[in-house]
Amino acid sequence: MTTFEDDIADSVKPVAVGKLRLIRSAIQDLKSYYGLDTETVSNRRRISTRLVILAIDLTECLSKYLRSCSEVPESEQPILDDRGSRLEALLDEVN
Repeated sequence: MTTFEDDIADSVKPVAVGKLRLIRSAIQDLKSYYGLDTETVSNRRRISTRLVILAIDLTECLSKYLRSCSEVPESEQPILDDRGSRLEALLDEVN
């Protein structure tokens, strides 16, 4: 599963945010000057993409796929697969 590490020091965050705002503003000025359209990204699309990534991560956790990395004890396979199936159902509800 992919996780994101919050490895930016708290003291750096306000500086970075300020610089990013300046950069975005400068880019917007350039786009306006040259008459370029701004690209809009749908939150629905971003969420859908994240759900797909979660579904892939979840699939990789099922016992039949974990066997390629290491052996899953036979007694654990039904437990793992049951939990995975429940999580897949939750993903389907959201999707």
